[in-house]
Amino acid sequence: MRCRYACGTAEHVASRRTFLSGLAAGFGAAAGIAAAPSVVQSAVASQLAGSQKRILTVFLHGGLSQLESWDPKPNTDTGGPFRAIPTSVPGVHISELLPLTARQMHRLALVRGINTRNNSHGTGQYEMCTGHKKSPAADYTHLGAMAAKLLTPDRFPLPGHVLIKAGGSGNAGPAWLGPRYAAVTLEEGQPPTHTTRPTTLAEATDLRRNAFRSAANDQ
Repeated sequence: MRCRYACGTAEHVASRRTFLSGLAAGFGAAAGIAAAPSVVQSAVASQLAGSQKRILTVFLHGGLSQLESWDPKPNTDTGGPFRAIPTSVPGVHISELLPLTARQMHRLALVRGINTRNNSHGTGQYEMCTGHKKSPAADYTHLGAMAAKLLTPDRFPLPGHVLIKAGGSGNAGPAWLGPRYAAVTLEEGQPPTHTTRPTTLAEATDLRRNAFRSAANDQ
């Protein structure tokens, strides 16, 4: 099925339904791994945890238009005002505003044609970050929490999921994975709350308190 708004280029030939089905299958497989402890301990999960892979997701809320970046749609009624320039991948063109990125396109995977058919930014964001439509009957795992579950080695001392945002709402929950994989949130450029030692608490007391907390977590 072609996108009705497609400009006819090769990038838009791919089936939106096929792509989203594959994406959902990927999230489903990840959820299955999270739900089955025996599978988590499998060789595949161990290999992921030992590979020291990290994922950085940049989600631009109301960011630049695709017409000014990845999909200028030249020679169409809905095209943007900027020229499309060739990239290091034959046949792939992006906006003239990204000349340095165009040289590195062979290192990138460009996906065009995703359409959630959702006019709400909030629910659309939820779909993009969880792979599921928002439902009052269930809460789904944020991709950051899922990545933390699959990639963080056991007893890793640092948070596996850090969320930096400018404020406002947004799903970043671990859902059924539990609070261990919840995000440490940095909002409005401020450090996480309740992370500094009160001046009335002696350092030795704080260390004993942390040791007790660690012992409780181990149980």
